[in-house]
Amino acid sequence: MFRTDINTLSPVDQANDIIKTVLSETYNVMLSTSFGHYSAVLLKLVTDVAPNTPIVWVDTGYNTEQTYRYCEQLKQQLNLNLHIYHPQRSVQHRSALGEQADPQDDTYAEFVDEIKLEPFRRALAHFQPDVWISGIRQEETEHRRTLGIVSEGPNGIKKVAPLYHWQETDLINFMAKNHLPYAINYHDITKINAKQECGLHCRL
Repeated sequence: MFRTDINTLSPVDQANDIIKTVLSETYNVMLSTSFGHYSAVLLKLVTDVAPNTPIVWVDTGYNTEQTYRYCEQLKQQLNLNLHIYHPQRSVQHRSALGEQADPQDDTYAEFVDEIKLEPFRRALAHFQPDVWISGIRQEETEHRRTLGIVSEGPNGIKKVAPLYHWQETDLINFMAKNHLPYAINYHDITKINAKQECGLHCRL
């Protein structure tokens, strides 16, 4: 899929090569984002090549105020073609019924499915992408170390991770060079800790 010397390239050149190849050879591409700490990097790299690429964000309703502000800041700065998906029920609806997001509860997996996986399934059904571009990196979790730059989930969609081999220092340097903002006070309620999967990259 990519040129044979891709692993000899710098992180930025490698990511650019991957993105340009995918966008030139694939009819239907979708990019996902979490608006996490370093989300601006991949958003910048992709929109520089293809500004109209559809970008999907699942807003669980449990994000911090800073995350919502970060979303709006990047939407304006990078002119994102952003599509936001929400759970079928609001936070207030679940709270009114006494439903809590407790990782120790037997219903926690159902909670994660309701607020993140089900909305993302709707996004996949709508866009029907041939390729799903994501910002996952090898060093983040044990599961992600098994995937590689290109992988395929149980739904048969090809998943491509242009930043797969990037280190945190690569992200920081790229953001500084390109004057990109960093997300502060980011929290994903569907993860017990930063090294855990939320389910998108192992179940979809």
